[in-house]
Amino acid sequence: MQKITLKESFRYWRNGCWPEDYPAGVVKVDAEVAAQARAAGVVAEDAKNSKHAGGQEQK
Repeated sequence: MQKITLKESFRYWRNGCWPEDYPAGVVKVDAEVAAQARAAGVVAEDAKNSKHAGGQEQK
């Protein structure tokens, strides 16, 4: 599990069947939800979460 900061509420459809709603703000999510939220552009990026030019997240 990881913590991300959402700029707005986000709905993730687990296996395309079960909706999971996450409120705006800091939320604890698994890697799959975090990746989808980033792809949707709703994750607030900060210095700790910045990505390198190759698109890979710094760890």
